[in-house]
Order: sequence, then C-alpha cells, then structure tokens
Amino acid sequence: MEQKFKKYVILPIIVVFIFFIGSLFGTYSAQTEIEDGALYSDELREKNNALKKENTDILDLVKQRDAIKEDYEKTKDKNKSLEEKISKKEEVLSDLTFEVIYAKRKPITLSPGQYIIGDDVPVNRYRVESIGEGSNFTVNSIDGDLKVNTILGVDGVSSYTFFGEDGDVLETQADVKLKIIE
Repeated sequence: MEQKFKKYVILPIIVVFIFFIGSLFGTYSAQTEIEDGALYSDELREKNNALKKENTDILDLVKQRDAIKEDYEKTKDKNKSLEEKISKKEEVLSDLTFEVIYAKRKPITLSPGQYIIGDDVPVNRYRVESIGEGSNFTVNSIDGDLKVNTILGVDGVSSYTFFGEDGDVLETQADVKLKIIE
C-alpha cells in the first residue's frame, strides 16, 4: 500500500509541483519578454517620432529650396531684362556721347566783338583761325592782364593756339573760327 500511496499520491503532487514551478518560471520569463518588448517598442516609437520630425524638417528644407529656386529664376529674368535695358541705354549714351564730342569739336564762329570765356564760350583749349582777311585777336585774363595779342590772317599768322580760362575776355576785330583742341 505504501507503494501505491507513493505512486498515486506523491507522484501526482511532485508532477503538480513541477508544473507549478515551471509555470512560475514561464510567467516570469514571459513577463520579462513582454517588458523587454515594451521597452523595445518604446524605443522604436521614439525613433519613429524622431524620424518623422527629421522627415518633416527635410520636407520644409525642400520647400524652402524650391521657393529660393523660384525667386532665383524670377530675379534672373529681371536681371536679364535689366541688362537688356542697360545695353539699350548704353547704346543711346554712346550715340549721345558721340554727338556731344562732335558738337564740342564743331568750330565756334565768332563775329567781331568781345566774348567772355565760361559765359559766351566754354572753357577749353582752342586754336583760333581767321575767316577772310583777318585782324587783331586778343585775350585778357579776368584781372585784365594781356594773355594773347596776335594778328590773324594775311598780315599775320594763320592760326594761334591758346587756353581759355573762366572769366577770360576774347576780343576780335573780324570773323574768326575757334576749334577745340583735345
């Protein structure tokens, strides 16, 4: 009987006890794995959120780049338009400059009389020539000092070069031509 008792009572108690101990270890193990999985899941969630933020930042940078690119293209078109306008204006300026230089170089004809440099005639360096027979030609400084006194034409020289300063007074007894010398 004792042997039957051991066999029928003790053996099932041992088996139950082993199952009980195994389930405790299994529960602990499962709980640890669940907790580890939860921690791992939290890490993944944090990484996912960080990646989403980074992705949003990158998309914002792409939008900014596209806006800058669009502004660049608009500015480039405006610059091209301005460069074309500048080129046209430079052509006009070149033509005007040529006309001014031509007008400056165009001889000034003076009838007999007195003329003030800076008022009647621009300040410049000139070559004076007689028109016709010629006569006396003088230039006095603003202070009244004689700077030029020559006879132009048949009885004198064919031309005379001088620098007319602001306030100088020219006097001619016959028609003369002033040519600007540059």
